[in-house]
Amino acid sequence: MKKILRYIILTAISAMLVIAANPAVFGNTVYAGEVPVLEVPVLMDMDEAALFELINAARRDPLGVAESLGMDREDILNDLPDLREILINGLPELEFDIRLYQTAGEHTLDMLENNYYAYESIDGKSPEQRMKEAGYVASDAGEALGLIYFNNFINSEQAVFQIFENMYKDELSPEWVGPRNILNPDFNDLGVGIGGGLYQLGEITGNVYLATCDYGARVEIYELQLLALVNQLRDKPAAVTQFFGVKVAAVLEIFPEYTDFYANGLPPLAFNSQLYSAAEVQIFDMLENKYWGHVSKEGVTPVMRIKAQGYVPIWAAESKSRLSTCFNAISPANTVPSIFKNMFFNAFSSQGFRDHSMLAEKAIESGFRIMAAESKALSGICGENVHITVGDFGASRIYDGPLLSGVIYEDFNENGLYDAGEGVSDVEVTVKTPGVAGITKTVRTNPAGGYTVFLDPGRYRVSVGGAGENEQIRWFTVEADNVWKSFQVTGTQPLL
Repeated sequence: MKKILRYIILTAISAMLVIAANPAVFGNTVYAGEVPVLEVPVLMDMDEAALFELINAARRDPLGVAESLGMDREDILNDLPDLREILINGLPELEFDIRLYQTAGEHTLDMLENNYYAYESIDGKSPEQRMKEAGYVASDAGEALGLIYFNNFINSEQAVFQIFENMYKDELSPEWVGPRNILNPDFNDLGVGIGGGLYQLGEITGNVYLATCDYGARVEIYELQLLALVNQLRDKPAAVTQFFGVKVAAVLEIFPEYTDFYANGLPPLAFNSQLYSAAEVQIFDMLENKYWGHVSKEGVTPVMRIKAQGYVPIWAAESKSRLSTCFNAISPANTVPSIFKNMFFNAFSSQGFRDHSMLAEKAIESGFRIMAAESKALSGICGENVHITVGDFGASRIYDGPLLSGVIYEDFNENGLYDAGEGVSDVEVTVKTPGVAGITKTVRTNPAGGYTVFLDPGRYRVSVGGAGENEQIRWFTVEADNVWKSFQVTGTQPLL
């Protein structure tokens, strides 16, 4: 596979090189060739912790750090007027995320072992795909790579500083056409992986230090829970319908077109960050302009919003729901069951408008955004507190699937179904092709208990619980459609 080299930083350094002629002052810490001892987050080594801190220092004081690297404050402000507020006021620090730490470290190791330098891994996965498989679902994601070649030994602290300096100066260059990760206000999480060794890139061979920085804007856990509930309905329509006290026969009497749906279910929906962003845009627009509808006051339709986010649909639709919390300003984490219940009954309404986009056969991907807000115009029943949900659905000309997804959950209320709050996070899910020498993939569940694995068509087995008496196994075949497989566990062990 031909690798596209992006964001390449090739700097020949001798053993006697002094990285910074002038000390770089970040907050109260001085960096001058040697990075001081830092408080290291879980698992990170000192070099990774140093790069992590340098990135956060740049977010705290963008112009101060730039000046310490020899850049002119006024030139930066004049060259980057769109970033003026961020440059002057800074941004919140990024938080350490173990899943992003895993993806960054594994990508660094993969590039070192296989002698390539690219965002796309050697197996064709994008940074966002790797994050999903590690259990991190991002509404926005970014990745930065740094590479330092050297002929003779150099201190790793010097290499870390040079990698950071190159990354940051590139982002502040008016000629820079790549994404800005360090100063991206949407990101809140970071994972850094650094490695070194003998490396060959094209005709160049030498010793290197190589860094991967994975950035993410995390999707809220309650939004992941809602997606899992919708997918459970698509997988087990009869069980979910009966849970809500509705007889399937009564539904089919009114809607006979759902006969096949109740007999066979539907493939699960994959999360899509562009659809998620389109849903967010609509919520903000409704709140700002005080209306409730799918089409904005300027005439922007759901399809137009979805396309504006870069999604290329062959089909698209939108659902919306609102839940008044009256005079109580509470988190949507407490109302997901009620939100889903509203969506369920709206989908089977026999009076007025029937909002059944989440049950569309054409839907392959989705993005659900839930926001708590104060709006007298939209709250409806009482008070001003309201939870607004918009779900955008699509089938794209550009799709990464098919994929396997599901939830790992502990059935606290013993109803035989996944409920919000029952998902088990950070569980290993193993997918393997048949045979002793079969290909194995291991992924981890996200905070809502969900997992995602991108697969080629074929026969697979998926398991949780590890080898032994606690292992649960499901066999399945992947063709063109997504596949849903869930597991009920007790504590940290599968329920047999």
